[in-house]
Amino acid sequence: MPTNNSIVAGQVGTFSAVTVRAGGLLAPGAIPVWTASDPLVTLTADATGLNVAVGTSATDTAANFTLTITGINSNGVKISQDTTVTLAQGATGTPATGFAVTQIS
Repeated sequence: MPTNNSIVAGQVGTFSAVTVRAGGLLAPGAIPVWTASDPLVTLTADATGLNVAVGTSATDTAANFTLTITGINSNGVKISQDTTVTLAQGATGTPATGFAVTQIS
């Protein structure tokens, strides 16, 4: 499981958040919201708002984007956290030009 905040373009990465001050409370009914600075990124959060699937476009040429989670704590104060996600391009190297067939038995 990758943990380096990177997604290969065209793939989906999953991110999770926890409150700072373990067990810290959010405002009742205030589900955190995720945003991304890249308009080609799609976000699908779970019902808690603490987990998000981040879909990327295979045609996206950006080097990275900012992923942000924002919520309201139990004192009514807005809290948020940004993280930079690297958008890695697909496989690099020389493309295959054919196949070699070998008998193995």
